[in-house]
Amino acid sequence: LGRPVGAPLWPEFFPAERNERIRRQQTIKNGPAAFEALYQQSPVVESGNYFKKHWIEPYMFPFGGQPQGLTVYMSSDYAVTAGGGNWTVHIVFGVDTRGHIWLLDLWRQQADPLEWCLAWVSLVLRWKPVRAAEEVGQIRKSVGPFLDRIILQHRAFTARSSADGDFVPSQDKAMRARSIAGRMQMGMVHVPSDAPWTAELERELLDFRGA
Repeated sequence: LGRPVGAPLWPEFFPAERNERIRRQQTIKNGPAAFEALYQQSPVVESGNYFKKHWIEPYMFPFGGQPQGLTVYMSSDYAVTAGGGNWTVHIVFGVDTRGHIWLLDLWRQQADPLEWCLAWVSLVLRWKPVRAAEEVGQIRKSVGPFLDRIILQHRAFTARSSADGDFVPSQDKAMRARSIAGRMQMGMVHVPSDAPWTAELERELLDFRGA
C-alpha cells in the first residue's frame, strides 16, 4: 500500500536499475503483462466491461523510429493539482491510410501547469502533430495564456482544436469509449509493446467501467 506505480516491489532485491532492466527483458520476451504479474504482483486481467486484452495490437518501433506514412495527432486532458486530484494526460497517435491508429507517445502526471505545459511543448516539438485537440473548460481558460506564452517561447506551433469550437465531446464516458472499442475489436488500434507506460495503460483500459 502506498507504493508508487512502477516502483520495485522488493527494492532490497530488485533496485530500480535492475528492475527496469528486467521489465524491458520481460516486455520484449513475453509482453508487458508478464513483468506486471511476476515482479509487480499486479496482473492485468484478460477481460473488462468495455475493452478486452486480446483487442490490443502490440507493435515495436522499427529501429527506434515510428511506423511510416502516419498523420500524427495529439490530444490533451488538463488538470491543475500537482501530486493529487485529477491527472493531466497528453497522448500522441498516428493514423495510417487504412484508418488504423498507432499510439506513439503518452504523458500522464498529477502535475502543476508549468510541468504539463512544458510536457505539451516537448511532445509537439518531437512528434510535430498536424493538430492538437483539447477540452477547454475553466482549466484551459485560466492556464491558456500561460500555455500560449510557452508555445511562443519554444516555437512549438501546431493547429489546436477545442471543445468550444471544432468539436463537442459527449459527456457520457461510455459513449466516448464505444467508438475506440469498436476500432480495437477490429484490430485497428496498435500499442507499443516496449513503452514504459504500456502496462499501466492496459490496466486502465481493462478496468474502465464508463462511470
